[in-house]
Amino acid sequence: MGRVIRGARRMPAAGVKAHDEAGLVRQRAQADADALLASARADADALRETARREGRAAGIAEAAGVLAAARAERARRTLESGEVAELALAVARRVVLDCRTLEPDLVARRAAAVARERFLGPVVVRVAPDDAELVRRNVAETAAGPPVTVREDPELHAGTCVLEGDGGEIRLDDEEMLQRVGRALVDEPEAGR
Repeated sequence: MGRVIRGARRMPAAGVKAHDEAGLVRQRAQADADALLASARADADALRETARREGRAAGIAEAAGVLAAARAERARRTLESGEVAELALAVARRVVLDCRTLEPDLVARRAAAVARERFLGPVVVRVAPDDAELVRRNVAETAAGPPVTVREDPELHAGTCVLEGDGGEIRLDDEEMLQRVGRALVDEPEAGR
């Protein structure tokens, strides 16, 4: 026995074919829409990534510019405040003190060399009592040149010699030299110029 479906109608074969084709068209349209949507999402992601990289690069460049300006300002202020001059003078002082420590006869050798090279006649070398014996020994070892008399001067501090003779007076004073360097570093005019 067959079943009767009420209200059903019989469709012509062309209608069934059109109905099946409509389903296929819908599926293709959905696939095309999905593909377009996926492509649009990929393009949007790529644009976002490009914008993020460019924005990050611009941000880094701007931060680097601000940092460079801050460093330049700090350097300018440091120079104006004299910190660089103080540091350079501290380094020079350390070098001079290290030289004296490493070569205790440095003052004596300098005094003997200046007496020999700068004076034609007799020379009197006034030195701090602690340096007197070393100066006498160095002067005796370099017999060439004018006669040299070494006198202890308790007013002078270690490392200082004053040579007097026909060429006037020459003062070998590391402290005075360091003070002159310090004044030159901060552009102070030297007294007596």
